[in-house]
Amino acid sequence: MASGKTLYIKGDRDVEVTKPDVTLADLLSMECSDQSLLPKLKTMKILKFKKTGNQRCVISVLKIIACIHGQYPDMEVQNLGKQTTVSVATEGGFFYSFNVTYADSLEHTNYFLPDMSSIRPDTIYLNEVSQTHLIAPEKVIYIDYGDTCIQVSKAENTENIVRMIAATGKVEEFPRQTNVSLATEGGKFYTFNVDYRQQPEAFVYEIGEKRPEKKANVILTDNIIPAGERDQVMSRVYNAKRGIFNKGIVRNKIVFSVNNLHIYDNLLLFTFEIENKSKLPYDIDYIRYYIIDKKTAKLTASQEVDQQALFSENYSPRIEGNGRMKYVIAFDKFTIPDEKVFRIEINEKNGGRHQSFIVENEDLVRAGVINELKVQ
Repeated sequence: MASGKTLYIKGDRDVEVTKPDVTLADLLSMECSDQSLLPKLKTMKILKFKKTGNQRCVISVLKIIACIHGQYPDMEVQNLGKQTTVSVATEGGFFYSFNVTYADSLEHTNYFLPDMSSIRPDTIYLNEVSQTHLIAPEKVIYIDYGDTCIQVSKAENTENIVRMIAATGKVEEFPRQTNVSLATEGGKFYTFNVDYRQQPEAFVYEIGEKRPEKKANVILTDNIIPAGERDQVMSRVYNAKRGIFNKGIVRNKIVFSVNNLHIYDNLLLFTFEIENKSKLPYDIDYIRYYIIDKKTAKLTASQEVDQQALFSENYSPRIEGNGRMKYVIAFDKFTIPDEKVFRIEINEKNGGRHQSFIVENEDLVRAGVINELKVQ
């Protein structure tokens, strides 16, 4: 074991060896915080040539580090690498030049010129099941992230929302450190550390000058709801008195139903409620919304048309035992042909308490209209 020990390695691009068994010392120069480990490390076999004569082999630094971790899993390896430079010129006539080298672990991931100051990022936790959203105060014009263990993109039909999800569901496959950064059209720059957590505490963050908070303030690309009206519209819809009592399903102590339907401009707003009457938490794998024939044939793939949600409010992928969740979800306004129905299907993650029910066109045409922020 080498808990708390650090090994510093540095290697050249091309190395010539004259023996079949290649050791770590043949490829790298190194220094260790525990000098007693150096003799063992230097004689560690990395490669063996089976034939005589001139041969060429390419081996990556990552493979070397993996070999080291194979024998010393708790050893921290710092690859000093080959130093290079980067230069920056600004429109104000200033020129900056920096030495750059590689390190497995970074103390800072951002630097501000000219004084090279940095900010200590907050940490956002992701999992592989639910999208996590960052809501910027203005239009996002630049996004970058550190590792492909996360997937990052701008949310459809929005200018200020960045969505993220873990590409792996295993903690051991998540790197020790990664990050996501974004810049807005107003010249603001934000950066966050990103880590994996099976059950994150939050999935929506509003970012700004303060620590991220759970809040929503969306700028839609096509201005479906003006920013100044969105909170009022969502509040009216969410808090409206229930108007639908006969659309839903009760099964396995899970009640899934639609409470209300509203129309705002070109949006169709559904208010759904999920009540968990059991003591066992209900974890949602996915909820699907699609139009399907009333009389489905055995092969139905070509007859199903998914309705893509534009956004949702107050949604959570987990309902605790004896708990409930009410959420609002928005779609582009649509109607349903007489021979078809709108089906809502919810699947439990790692469970069998799946639910589904249908809404027909006669239900849609009775939707309440939000006009001048008053429900009619």
